[in-house]
Amino acid sequence: MKNIQWDYFYNPSAPYLEIAIGTVVIFCIIVFYTRLFGLKSFSKMTIVDFANTVAIGSLLASSIVNGSPSLLTGAFAIFMVFLIRIIFSIIRQRSKSFEVLTSNEPVFLLYDGVIIEENLKTCNVTHDELRAKLRKSGVLNREEVKAVVFETTGDVHILKKSDNVELDPYIFKGVKPI
Repeated sequence: MKNIQWDYFYNPSAPYLEIAIGTVVIFCIIVFYTRLFGLKSFSKMTIVDFANTVAIGSLLASSIVNGSPSLLTGAFAIFMVFLIRIIFSIIRQRSKSFEVLTSNEPVFLLYDGVIIEENLKTCNVTHDELRAKLRKSGVLNREEVKAVVFETTGDVHILKKSDNVELDPYIFKGVKPI
């Protein structure tokens, strides 16, 4: 049996005070940047937003715990990640081809109670996962469901039928056709 490395759990020579101060500083900087650049920075609405969140988390952890990059360098790198997301957003608003390049397309997984097998395979969604989402939304029968949409963020939305409401084509614009 291998000996346990207790330093893994506790290192008396670790710079705890520096980590505490660095955590407070970086946390305050992220709050300031989020106020400056907006809450959409962490919205998970697009691939770019997701990458932004992952990059900031990675830089945050590295700067605080490892000290590499340094606190100031980490704060600047986080600022650059926020700035890049804003630049991407502006370009996406002005260029349809750039938007297509940096976005996924929402996909119907179920429409009018009918499961679309090809789309399940394309999105790597299993029948068990689809059933779990339907149950979570309180669906008792597939016939209750107008559509299940796998969104660009990876979220699954279930839209139930309503007796007296016609579908608004605006809601389904851009969803991969059946």
